[in-house]
This record gives sequence, structure tokens and C-alpha cells, in this order.
Amino acid sequence: MGSAHGVHLQVGRTEVVRSSLHPVFSKVFTVDYYFEEVQRLRFEVYDTHGPSGFSCQEDDFLGGMECTLGQIVAQKKVTRPLLLKFGRNAGKSTITVRPGCTCCSLQALLLPCASPQDLFSKSDPFLELYRVNDDQGLQLVYRTEVVKNNLNPVWEPFKVSLSSLCSCEETRPLKCLVWDYDSPLGPSPGHEARPSRGPSQYYILLILTDGVVTDMADTREAIVRASRLPMSIIIVGVGNADFTDMQVLDGDDGVLRSPRGEPALRDIVQFVPFRELKNASPAALAKCVLAEVPKQVVEYYSHRGLPPRGLGVPAREASPGCTP
Repeated sequence: MGSAHGVHLQVGRTEVVRSSLHPVFSKVFTVDYYFEEVQRLRFEVYDTHGPSGFSCQEDDFLGGMECTLGQIVAQKKVTRPLLLKFGRNAGKSTITVRPGCTCCSLQALLLPCASPQDLFSKSDPFLELYRVNDDQGLQLVYRTEVVKNNLNPVWEPFKVSLSSLCSCEETRPLKCLVWDYDSPLGPSPGHEARPSRGPSQYYILLILTDGVVTDMADTREAIVRASRLPMSIIIVGVGNADFTDMQVLDGDDGVLRSPRGEPALRDIVQFVPFRELKNASPAALAKCVLAEVPKQVVEYYSHRGLPPRGLGVPAREASPGCTP
């Protein structure tokens, strides 16, 4: 993971998948996501020759890929070619990364797993648990240990967070596959259910202005009405004009009210004078512009009594005005 000083800090390593040209890793990495920052990630693939550890000096480098955490979150699935040093392609090899869910990372589900009797005939079975994604693709969640020479295996209980198991949607379909260590044995039935539905669209209005507001009363009225809608307003002031009215609209110094005295339900405006950041990096500008958006999104859904998607909390139990 990239740091502020331009160097990469190792977050962790996956398990080793033996003798496979198409490995699927079950290891999940937990990384804090900051919406307003550019968080650069690098994934590297190695052919290992020894015990798993944090050092890769004795392993063969097969290729790497770089992207941002924001791209993974936004695109739901990022597939990139693996690149060797100096940007050369590593043949036709690619790597695919999928995001989990951040809404319930502390919740876990205990899954004791046992296979049906008479399914195996002198085998070394192990079980793979998959999540069915929105595009009907399968995402490996967990792979059990191999039980040697057992016709009726019982695997060790294991814990998987709800974010990894079902993207925090408790009705999301799952699929279990049972394999022999050398050859597939076939799937076991998965739980099928209709995914839950919930509000998922929130809008951001970006305004670039080089002058003052000439219709302040109408602007205040419009913003107060918009404070009840799923939207945020970002205003970037360009030039050396007097932007005092913009500071009023921002609402940081008090609750914005309409000309009739009606208060805004929540603060939805963020004003940024570009002249104060003209010498800053693009990343610093983006961080300042987007700083209040996550809080504004949470406030909107809290006021509406709508919990994060998939938590299964009835709307009447949510506390208006409560910010998680």
C-alpha cells in the first residue's frame, strides 16, 4: 500500500496455492477506506519456494499491478494485466481484485461444516465457500483444510466476517464446492434467496464559480429544500472575488436558513476557495473538496431512518439524527 512518502508498505500476504496456474485466493485484506483521499495499492504475485513469510527475497516475481482503493470500490471488480519490471507484460497473466463491504466488519458468522455421508470414496476432501456476486460470478470466501483419507470428513469450524461472506447482505446466495485434493467432486447445494433492496443513489452537484451570488435569497431557499434530498453541493470558488456569501451557504458557522426562516435539515454545502489550494497537489485539492461528503451521506440516511444496505435493521429502529 502506498504511503505519503511514495514508498509501499506491505499489508499482508495470501495463502499459498500449490501447483495451480489459475489460483483463487481466499485471504481477505482489511484496509481503511478514506473517500476523500487517493490510496494507491500494489499487488504482487510470487512463485514461492519456501515457508510463507513477509519476505519475498527467495521467491520468483511473476508480476504486479497497481490501482487505487477508490477504483476497486467504485468498479466492484478490477482486472489488470500483470506487469514485470520496466512495464513489460508478464505474458497473458492477469489479476482480479474485488472489494468487500465496510458496513459490518465486526460481525462474524460461525460455520461448522460437514459433508454428506457416502459422498467420498477414499479421497482427501476439502471445502470451498463462495459468495455469488451481483454479476452471478463466484467469489471465493474461504477454503478449509484438507482431510486426508476420510470418507466422512468433518472440517474445523471457522469464522468469516459478514462483509466477506455476503457483502453484508444476509440474503445473498452462497455456494459450497467440495473437492478432492487431486480432482473435483462436485458442488453441494447453495442457499438461494432474493437479495434485499435498499436506496443506493446519492448525488453530488459540483459548481465552479468566479463571481458572487446575485440571487442570494433564491439560492438559500433552494439549498434548504435540497437538504432533504440525497445530494451534496460542492462549490469551488475560482479567482479573487469576494466569496463571503459562499461561506454563509457552507453553513459551518451556523445553520443555513431560508428567507422564510426555515432551517436546513442538514449541512449539504462544502465551499472551497481554489486560491488557497492553487499550489497544492491534485490529491490535496480532492481531499479538501470531498472532506465533508461521507458525513453528509451518513446524515441523510440517518435522518431517513435507513440503515446501511444488508444490515437487516428495521427502519423504525434507526434513530433520526444519529451518525454511526
